[in-house]
Amino acid sequence: MGEGEEPNHQVGGISNKFFCQLAVGSGKSVWGDSPTCGGEPEVKGIGNDRAGKICYRALTRYLVPNSTFSGARAATLRAASELYGAGGTEAKAVAAAWLTVGVDGSDPVPPAPPTPSLKWINFQRSTVGAEVMLRLRAPDPQRQRVTFTATGLPPGLSVDPATGVVTGRPTGQGTFEVTFTGTDCDGNAASRQISWDAGPQ
Repeated sequence: MGEGEEPNHQVGGISNKFFCQLAVGSGKSVWGDSPTCGGEPEVKGIGNDRAGKICYRALTRYLVPNSTFSGARAATLRAASELYGAGGTEAKAVAAAWLTVGVDGSDPVPPAPPTPSLKWINFQRSTVGAEVMLRLRAPDPQRQRVTFTATGLPPGLSVDPATGVVTGRPTGQGTFEVTFTGTDCDGNAASRQISWDAGPQ
């Protein structure tokens, strides 16, 4: 597995091993044997609490949809430095734990994509006169505020531009082709198209 490949669910073993090395350390433990890769030095774990805080901060603040393993390494190093000090025990453990899974940060870290990531929306079915509530989600890589719009909604429904919540009660029957769009402050936009069926009472 190349260092620059995306750390998605298919290659989650690398990220899992990194966390185990960071929290528990390399070698034998009550959870089994976790040797280092490529003859890298042993790692002394920093505990689940500190490792969890570092990874949570990296995940919620710095990782973006196109993050590679080098990007994840950079994000966790930054989080460790912010939480516990640059060059401290925790930051050194993060760097060492990544080395044990073959990630040394030599691959370039790609820039974050500029476009919001409008999450998948399934086909919708509702009943005329029945209350509807659908929440749209569009995380923005630059952490900007996203404004939501929709075209083609069944009559009686509307979307709140600030929250992305679609509410209302359909007033007419039919199948409607709806386009949802999330736009950030720089004008970067992402759209999703779905069919929305409004049936009789």
